[in-house]
Amino acid sequence: MQRLLPGILMLTSLLVGWPASAQRSTTYQTQVETATFQMLRATVEFLASDTKTFGYVSRPKCDDCTTDDDLQLFIKENKLQRADDLVRDGRRKSQDLQRRTPPTNPENTNRVLSTLQTYLIDKVTAGIGRRHRLQLPAYSTYKAELDRIVSEAVTVPVADSALAQNTPSETETDTSSSSLPPQNEPAMNEAQAIDYGFWALCLSILNLAGLLYLLFFKRPPAAPVESRQPAAGEQIRELSHRLKVVESERVKLENRVKRLEEERGQVQGLQNKVQALETAAQRTEQNMARAAEALSVASGTVAPQAASRPTQPADTKPPVSPAAPSQASAPASPQPAAQAYRPGQSAAPAQPANRIKPKITTFYARNADLGDGFSVSSLLTAPDRDTVFEIQLVNDGQAEYRVADNADAQRMALSDPYSFLNETCMYMTQPQPGSRIRTDQPGKLALQGEKWTITDKAQISFV
Repeated sequence: MQRLLPGILMLTSLLVGWPASAQRSTTYQTQVETATFQMLRATVEFLASDTKTFGYVSRPKCDDCTTDDDLQLFIKENKLQRADDLVRDGRRKSQDLQRRTPPTNPENTNRVLSTLQTYLIDKVTAGIGRRHRLQLPAYSTYKAELDRIVSEAVTVPVADSALAQNTPSETETDTSSSSLPPQNEPAMNEAQAIDYGFWALCLSILNLAGLLYLLFFKRPPAAPVESRQPAAGEQIRELSHRLKVVESERVKLENRVKRLEEERGQVQGLQNKVQALETAAQRTEQNMARAAEALSVASGTVAPQAASRPTQPADTKPPVSPAAPSQASAPASPQPAAQAYRPGQSAAPAQPANRIKPKITTFYARNADLGDGFSVSSLLTAPDRDTVFEIQLVNDGQAEYRVADNADAQRMALSDPYSFLNETCMYMTQPQPGSRIRTDQPGKLALQGEKWTITDKAQISFV
């Protein structure tokens, strides 16, 4: 009897509570869909308030928007570039969150909508070209609107609405069924209603008896709590495991940053050593040139004495061929240059001077990786598919930059102008689809340690 009674109670609870549970699940599902659309509409209206990126829009509010198609028309009307992708991504994110956490209760509904709220805020404010939106006057209103939408969706009176919907449906069913059968069937329906009421009363009494039994005869009365303890412990273990994984990833990132800093220091040291070696090589070449100059001067003073000597004995030189006189006269050609030397006059170096590497004056960069400037380590000496900016050295401490004219650089810059151009350029015209970037006035850079700081932004137009 003790084993049978909890089973009967559970079966009774399932039979009574199943319709209301299904009703609540459908209601929360509807609330999540409605809240998702309201959050997307509020996000698009917030983007319309960003005059720095999109300029002044003709209609800043979309109060009459009730579907995604209405939002798409609002986006096209105000020329909010890439906002349609944001709406589609937000809709997919909401569906994915509902698959992972079905909204069948207030807790799951709050979890789904809160995660979607964080996702939308990150999409419109995270990144180099979007951080300024956190300072917009409309940001606080936008954040409060999202909080209000989430709160209203979670606190919907699901139980009352479910009971209100169940009661009229039962009444209408009884009324419609009583009007169709013959005259003797109302009495039969009344008898069936009495039987149903009797069985419902019996189940209620049985349920009450079981509850009293569990309260007064079962010690301790905290069995349901014990059944929930393993689930809570499993959640705690899962959270602990996730924290450990996040901590290990953080440690790996810190180690990687340290290694990169060490490698950067090693590269800087190698560059200094290479520069020192190049300087030493230049000095060595200069010393060799001076030594060769001294040797040429010495050979010029000895040559006349050798010419004044009598004819040398025949056994000191091997026999020469008939072509020997022309060959013998060839070494005498540099002597006039040696005799023309005057004290205090520097002679031309004997070694060629082209061993010194030419100084590089043009560099390329993908973006302003430091926000308000370019790091020296990020500059390249040759363009590739990802470089956007071309930097020309004016002197050792100043430079100018412009948007490169090649097709790869143009395509890369136009793919995301907010990330590549907002921090480095001043728009003379607004970007349009299919346009090309023209640098009207190059930007100015000043070298400060390991950073080329932007002193004047480049002025560009979209043609």
